[in-house]
Amino acid sequence: MLRADVGWSDLGSWSALRDALVDEARRAGQPAGVVGRGPRHDLGSDGTLVLAAGRPIVTIGLRNIIVVDTPDAVLVAAAERSQDVRTIAEAMTRTREEQA
Repeated sequence: MLRADVGWSDLGSWSALRDALVDEARRAGQPAGVVGRGPRHDLGSDGTLVLAAGRPIVTIGLRNIIVVDTPDAVLVAAAERSQDVRTIAEAMTRTREEQA
C-alpha cells in the first residue's frame, strides 16, 4: 500500500500517482526529482516515480520515467505512456496462458 495525503485525485495512472507524490514532496520541502516508495537511490533524475518492492532500485539521469518493481515483473515506462500498462499486462497474460 502507498500512503500519500494528496486530497482528491483520480489516480488512474502511474503518472497521476507520480504527480501527486511530487506535489506532496514539494509541500513537505523535499526534493521532488524522484518520488516513490521503497529503497531507491538516484543521481540526477527528474520527474521519475520509483516503487521498489524490496531490492534497491538505482536510477541515473532519467526524465519522466515510471519504474515499478513487482514480484511478477519490473515495469519501466515513459510517464506519458503509463496508460498503456493495461495493454502490456494483457499481452503478458495471454503469453503465459499460451505457454501453459
